[in-house]
Amino acid sequence: DSRGTHAESQRNPVIQALPLLRDWFPDLVIACDVCLCPYTDHGHCGILTSDGLIDNQPSIKRIAEVAVAYGKA
Repeated sequence: DSRGTHAESQRNPVIQALPLLRDWFPDLVIACDVCLCPYTDHGHCGILTSDGLIDNQPSIKRIAEVAVAYGKA
């Protein structure tokens, strides 16, 4: 969808991989690139305005939501 809903889904491969990586490599420092483009129907990393431009405030909020989901994983 246009908001990249699946970016924070429990079926997201990133969210599934993070606990496994922590278990397999307990000393590994994990850094994730939080991006929406693989999950949006338009392929851009953000929420678009009706003109097709990135709408910064909702995009920042959405990316932060995904970052929290990654952190909780």
